[in-house]
Amino acid sequence: MFRLGHQSLWTDELISYELATYAKGAEFWRGLLIDIHGPFNSVLLHGWTRLGTSEAWLRLLYVIPGVLCVPVVWRLGTALFDERVGWLAAVLLAVSPFHVWYSQEVRSYAWAILWNATALLLFVRAWDGKAGRGTWAGARRAVRPLLLTNFSAVFLLAGLSTAVLARRPFSRAFALRWVGVVTFAGLVFLPWFLDWYGRMDAERLFVEAPSPMGVPLRVRLRLLVERDPVPRLGGSPAVTRWALPLRQLHLDRSLRALAPHLPVVALGAAAIAVPLASGLRAARERGAWASLRPWRASRSFSACCSPRAT
Repeated sequence: MFRLGHQSLWTDELISYELATYAKGAEFWRGLLIDIHGPFNSVLLHGWTRLGTSEAWLRLLYVIPGVLCVPVVWRLGTALFDERVGWLAAVLLAVSPFHVWYSQEVRSYAWAILWNATALLLFVRAWDGKAGRGTWAGARRAVRPLLLTNFSAVFLLAGLSTAVLARRPFSRAFALRWVGVVTFAGLVFLPWFLDWYGRMDAERLFVEAPSPMGVPLRVRLRLLVERDPVPRLGGSPAVTRWALPLRQLHLDRSLRALAPHLPVVALGAAAIAVPLASGLRAARERGAWASLRPWRASRSFSACCSPRAT
């Protein structure tokens, strides 16, 4: 809550606000179908703005999931390891600058983090055999807002589905229940998938970024897509000079277009590869590597992840 309304809304927050308030009635609901992030945030913010439009009030809507996520992560850490790890995870999340930032921003990410953590918690409980009908019903309910908040959640579902298929001994009953959850998620996602598939041209779908208002949002806000950097790291000239332009990446996906940026790409790849290799090495040294192998995995999800797995 600290200085919640101190700064005015920035570009992406204005985009969220426009998507939620550009129209009323049937026109608003029709426009949700071409929201490329997911309609949940626009629907929620649409109702929230009826009670106020100040910066602090708009951002309060995202403080709520940011705070609620802390006890969920405590439960998740406890389920995977023990109560001590659960408390540590909750404290780290509560003071995480990344988490606090997105809990004070008019974007969908704070809600997406909450639904992701909730879905993971329910999955772990089901995996460990602590699932009744309520757990599976909760998983189906959590998947619905998860997908509609941010469509990138399909990657989480794909990863969890891979774990289900790799589980040894393979549980047919568990797999069938999980298929039900994924099928439900697919039905929720289907209208937006069909819309994307119908306009699967890279320039039209990504570069022009059509909005429900009928014009590209960033053009409407007097911004040039060609100068929108990836990743956006504060927008400083020193950073932007090394960033990859979105338009170039979407229109020319050849190695030739990527070649001038290979040093930056290599640095980003190293930032991921080095911690990954270090973690795998540490797992092997403590004897947990064997328990991570699908053909020798324990029935308990937490047993696969815990340092005490062996």
